[in-house]
Amino acid sequence: MLRPEDMRLVTIYSLDSERESVLKNLQKAKIVQLKELELSGSSKHEENILNTLRRSAPTEKIKEVSDALLRVSHLVHICKLAKVKLPFVQEMFGLEILGKKKVAPKTTDQVLKEAQKTLKELESQLLSLEEAYTDNTERLQQYRELLETVLKLESEGIDVLAIQKLKATSVVTGIVPTQNISKMSSEIETQTDGYGFIISKEHSKKESIFLTATLSENSSKIHFILKKYGAEIFAFPQLPDVKNLTKWLRTKITTTEKAIKEALSEIKKQRQKHFETLVVLREELEVVKHRLDATHKMLSGQKFFVLQGWVPKGKIIELSKVLYEATRGYVVIEYERPSQNDEPPVKLTNPKWLKPFEMLTELYALPKYGDLDPTFIVGPVFLVFAGFMLTDFVYGLGLVILGLAMLLYFSKYSPGLKNAAISITGIGAFSVIFGVLTGSYLGDAMSYFIGKSSSELALWKDPLADPLYFLIVSIIVALIHLNIGLFLGLIEDIRKKDYKTMVSERIVWWLIQLSVALMYFKISPTLGKVIFGITLIIILALSGPLGILGVTGFMGDVISYSRLFALALSTAGIAMTVNLLADLLYDIPYLGIIFAALIFIGGHLFSFAMNALGAFVHSIRLQFVEFFGKFYEGGGDKFQPFAEERYYTEVEE
Repeated sequence: MLRPEDMRLVTIYSLDSERESVLKNLQKAKIVQLKELELSGSSKHEENILNTLRRSAPTEKIKEVSDALLRVSHLVHICKLAKVKLPFVQEMFGLEILGKKKVAPKTTDQVLKEAQKTLKELESQLLSLEEAYTDNTERLQQYRELLETVLKLESEGIDVLAIQKLKATSVVTGIVPTQNISKMSSEIETQTDGYGFIISKEHSKKESIFLTATLSENSSKIHFILKKYGAEIFAFPQLPDVKNLTKWLRTKITTTEKAIKEALSEIKKQRQKHFETLVVLREELEVVKHRLDATHKMLSGQKFFVLQGWVPKGKIIELSKVLYEATRGYVVIEYERPSQNDEPPVKLTNPKWLKPFEMLTELYALPKYGDLDPTFIVGPVFLVFAGFMLTDFVYGLGLVILGLAMLLYFSKYSPGLKNAAISITGIGAFSVIFGVLTGSYLGDAMSYFIGKSSSELALWKDPLADPLYFLIVSIIVALIHLNIGLFLGLIEDIRKKDYKTMVSERIVWWLIQLSVALMYFKISPTLGKVIFGITLIIILALSGPLGILGVTGFMGDVISYSRLFALALSTAGIAMTVNLLADLLYDIPYLGIIFAALIFIGGHLFSFAMNALGAFVHSIRLQFVEFFGKFYEGGGDKFQPFAEERYYTEVEE
């Protein structure tokens, strides 16, 4: 529990014929993190063996699986073009299908065969529907842009069809910044030797619509000048010779929109029939591809392969059993302790009740392999601190209800959400406890309902009535918490034999605390001064002059814990303000009760949300900044076993 699980480096030798069986069973077992084998050995004998091996090259089967996966994924994308109404949970978590579908165990060849069959049945039809949808969507965009342009020009009296009929003359229309019209007109006339002109009309405050005309041979000159002055040129396709171009375009838009709806309707029918099948098939192909991609980490001989990875020490027997069964005994397995140059992955070993709080440690950084895992203290303290900061029975009850609802309805869709729900429930439970102890029920709301103040209801003390007491409690909690961190750091220093750090970053702070206590409580002021002076000399000797700044830094860390008291006080203060405003509005004739209810409910919802968020943020800050700063470094890499990642399927045994 206190440290990550011991790891062993496993090297597997087996026959080429057992390659797929080994990978498939390792994937199913989920206990080995594969490691890319290096083409170098630690001894001459190992070098000679490795020289006979080669890196496994991509096989035709990998290419077939990758191609099939790409094509099936594209069909899933096509089906999703047709939007359908999804259940709230599915929409919230972005799930393509709800629940896991049972699938039979399949070999790579069986999955490929099923993929080819499905593609043969559906690919041609779905691709045709996608093409119809895409083409018509692009066409619709063109028609709409063209209609917008035609309407602009017609509003200024310019006939688009008449321009298009001109042969010897080049006519260009568009929009240009109004301030550039004069210079552009002058340059056009100069560059075309007088055989070009421009007419314009202000279209908006900053832009003008223009029309230029010149001989066709001057067309390139005109386009260069227009670009120079920032003109946006209207480009027209070859338009039909119709009486009413605007009406023709609107008809085309209506027809194209209908074609898009028809394509989407057909795609929707295909989605209803085949979407689930395609999603399941895509996931099975992903599992197979992940398995086959692992061959890149292998080294191969003429008739055998070598595979290496990390396995938790406690899973060695299970791994050996899996491999012997997968290869019918045609396997050699070697287990080694990590060397000093190795960087094994980190797998935390906390009991079930602490597992949800591992996300807090991971949020900061996993411990390095062999270092202390702080989850055992971070999790419980996080709940207590956050609950104390919120300190209200009703707010806490709200968090408990929210957390339980998340556990009941949403936890099965997301492990991360399940862990968050457990933390929310825990914070709420401690807030309920502290709310009862401090007499806080929506702040001092009970004084308005039953005539009893928070001080009268409190089983302990009311923060608003005795703030100094709670400030002292916060300082005491700070000293206890920080000294636990120093003690844990001391343990790590002894393990690593880092005695200089042990003295300069742990023991000196205990000496300073002892000297301050001796002087403050007047137990032995002289001895306190002597210890303080000696400690300063030690700091100067080990850390230099800048080390003295650490004294004020430690004091700052202690004072930072006053946020425990400050947030508890703010919760009570904001709630009291909401209650007071509601009470004042209640006395307004006729509408007072409505205004009071709105302020009371809305104000407490706002207070609940802001203070709950503040409790979470500041509790986690105390852990990460003040507490971790005393002993924790982090920097480990998470253990990620070679496994089947299945979100929508479940293999039948």
